[in-house]
Amino acid sequence: MQLPTGSEPEAGRSSRETPAPGSDQGLSVVLCAAVLLLTGAVLRLLYLDEIPAGLNQDEASSGYEAWALLHHGITRNGYAWPVNFVSWGSGQNVLYAYLSIPIIAAFDLTVFSTRLLMAVTGTASLLLFWRVAAHDQPAKADLDDDAGDGALFGRITAPDQPAFALLALLLLTFCPWHLMLSRWALEANLLPFVLLLAVYFFTRPDNDRLGIQAAGVFVLSLSVYAYGTAYVFAPLFLALLFMWLRVQGKLPLRHFLLLSTLSLLTVLPILLFLAVNMLDWEAIRAGISIPKYPGPARWEEASTLFGGRFRSHFFDQLLYAVKLLTMSDPPNIPPTRYFNKLPHFAVLFPLAIVPLAVGFGATLFRAVTRRDVGVPLLMALWLIAALATNSITFVTINRANVVWVPAVYFTALGVFYACRRWRALLTLAVVAYLIYGGWFVHTYFTQYNDNQYENNRYPFHDLRPAISSVVEHADPNDKIYITRFVNEAQMLSLFYTKTPPQDYLNTRIITDPHVPFQEITTFGRFIFTPARIREADHLILSNDPDHGQPGLGSFRLHDDEVAGLGSATLAECASEQHGRFAVLHCD
Repeated sequence: MQLPTGSEPEAGRSSRETPAPGSDQGLSVVLCAAVLLLTGAVLRLLYLDEIPAGLNQDEASSGYEAWALLHHGITRNGYAWPVNFVSWGSGQNVLYAYLSIPIIAAFDLTVFSTRLLMAVTGTASLLLFWRVAAHDQPAKADLDDDAGDGALFGRITAPDQPAFALLALLLLTFCPWHLMLSRWALEANLLPFVLLLAVYFFTRPDNDRLGIQAAGVFVLSLSVYAYGTAYVFAPLFLALLFMWLRVQGKLPLRHFLLLSTLSLLTVLPILLFLAVNMLDWEAIRAGISIPKYPGPARWEEASTLFGGRFRSHFFDQLLYAVKLLTMSDPPNIPPTRYFNKLPHFAVLFPLAIVPLAVGFGATLFRAVTRRDVGVPLLMALWLIAALATNSITFVTINRANVVWVPAVYFTALGVFYACRRWRALLTLAVVAYLIYGGWFVHTYFTQYNDNQYENNRYPFHDLRPAISSVVEHADPNDKIYITRFVNEAQMLSLFYTKTPPQDYLNTRIITDPHVPFQEITTFGRFIFTPARIREADHLILSNDPDHGQPGLGSFRLHDDEVAGLGSATLAECASEQHGRFAVLHCD
């Protein structure tokens, strides 16, 4: 696939003018974009309920809360329409679940319906990214005319808008980070789409209109409900956006006052929520709920601002963010790596930091020397605000979600600057990114699930049929034990059995309600602690021939499970296999 590069502007036509849709070049641009968008949609929707195999506990939590609010009007912690979920005890963001409610109403609570919103918004992000990249790019002739002879970046210019936008779209379509982000329903993964939608409004040609500006401000302010890093990022980026509009003469004082009021009203529930939890106020229940966490908030663990850790971790977190850009497998990536990236593949692209630095540096140079305040500068402000946010965050791939979209943008821009003098390099770059993207896509769709087994990060997709079998065979008063090898088994049990939140609230037993991640030992018929394993009439155990317990066949048991179960007890139970789980009926 070769991107259309266009020709020099004709006399009488502005060099910044985008080709008319009816022209041959305009038609080729639209066709190339349509092919990339369709490809991106297929890659984000294909086998959505099978890859990744099984639900992550955060996905199950968002899906269940959406279902519980839809059918029962409360969450599993008893709050009606909260501005933030209590979830495990330390919080979870609500926007993904709230937007998923219509989908779950249409398709019921399934793996597919839980992930569908993420796949759709991931695909929509491609369209938004393409349109943002197509706005206000410096055209070749404009840059040639005023290029300084001795300037480092003044002699480097970008080709025409449509070609740049197509390359940017191509990179995001096959970007490993964005493809994987679009296929699992972590609520943090919604944040890049929300931010892109806000930026789209600000980069429209009519962005001097109050209505368009209000739409952008509202969406950006709404991001605080998508993920906690937006508590810092959103106000910082909004201030930079206002400065950007002001410099262009597009933000009269009246607009500024109205937009600031709109933003404040939008985030007011979150401000109350922060006050309730940081000032030890009582929870507020008035139509919507402002919940109070029973223990420490998640932001205390995720941010360096708490516990006197800022000075010792500031530069460490910036360095780690750079390592994520420059290395395929940087050290100390947490377990979520197996949903966020594949081993031996970069988060974005190999050595993305090189063209990224070129594109970012050239943009800042032009802003300083030529007062260029176009869309590239806006994306630079986004990246600056994102890096500032990451500097006070214990960085992981998903916590750094605010940085990756502008990083892809400047990677594409840097490639164009680098290809200024050698047009053949543009074709070579396109081919190289297509080959790398194709290699990643093939690996992801053929090896990803197997990789979970090999790295012992199995996501428990066989748990659903195991639970269904037990529930079908168990009497109403029978007890069901689920192995401790399932992370947050109570959450997956709630999801798969669709237990009403009132029943869960009335029967759950919490070991310590004041810790960030509460341990639920039992609810309803389910038992999750080996201390009560002897009470169980049915057991769901890990059936792993490679890690089986000596003397107990292929069952993989914790030591405290072995203490409660002997080989004689297991021999008396009827068993059935469900992938890597064995269901034992011992009543």
